[in-house]
Amino acid sequence: MATHNNINNRSKLTIYTGSDTWHKDPRTLFVTLIIIGAGAGAGSGRQGNSGSSGGGGGSGTPALIYYNSIASYFGSSEVVTIASGATGGLTQGGLSSNGNTGGTPGNTSLGANLFSASNNNTGGIGGTTTTAAGGGQGIYSTNTAFSTIALVAGGSGSSSTSTTPNSTDAGILAGCPGGGGSGANTLIVRQAANGAPKFDVNLNTILAGGAGGIESGTIDGQQGSSISSAPVGYPFLGTGGGGGGGQSTGIVAGNGANAILGGGAGGGGGSINATTSGSGGNGFRGEIRIYEWF
Repeated sequence: MATHNNINNRSKLTIYTGSDTWHKDPRTLFVTLIIIGAGAGAGSGRQGNSGSSGGGGGSGTPALIYYNSIASYFGSSEVVTIASGATGGLTQGGLSSNGNTGGTPGNTSLGANLFSASNNNTGGIGGTTTTAAGGGQGIYSTNTAFSTIALVAGGSGSSSTSTTPNSTDAGILAGCPGGGGSGANTLIVRQAANGAPKFDVNLNTILAGGAGGIESGTIDGQQGSSISSAPVGYPFLGTGGGGGGGQSTGIVAGNGANAILGGGAGGGGGSINATTSGSGGNGFRGEIRIYEWF
């Protein structure tokens, strides 16, 4: 559940992808802690009449905690809890029925009362003739001050063409929210939203979000991408997953993309009555990275 990387015998990085116990190195003088919350599930699409069949909302950015401290702030060992990503909203098989919200993840935390991060705001349900709100940003709690990272809500689902959420304020360390699903229309093919892209400090796009689906092509939303680390060695988290495209006839609408580490999931596509709507994408697990400096 943990991997270790020693660098020139001056520091150690431990990455936790599952629950465990961190044992502080007796040589440690200073600690850099990064907690990446688990992601919420996105909403599924609505099944309805043409023009009233909306896509589900994408899920927002999981919470991210970044903290620097002298080593004595932490105990000689601390419990590591890694939450699983939550499940996206299930497909809607009933006539003229809204979609389903995604699930809520637990907290990813270090220590019983030190730090925790999660995303307790799931993706919105499928819309009707209006948009379905995207899931809110993640939340964090701590018993001391730390460096906050701006977080962003997920993209709205729509009965028309969805829009990609804006992540320009999230900063280079934060992840990006998922795109909303598009609705279904018997006359006009609707494009689902892309997941939010990653920007550098100058707001230049350096990594695209996952592509949104469309009925006339690849209908499922596509997963986002990630860069394993920033130049300074801190995590460069993932772009958002694309929303699922609407389906006017056939078996099922497009499913929203599952999230990757630190990113949001895409909302499911809406469908015309008698066609099943698309499911919302699943959230990704949490992760904790601990840098120890000797």
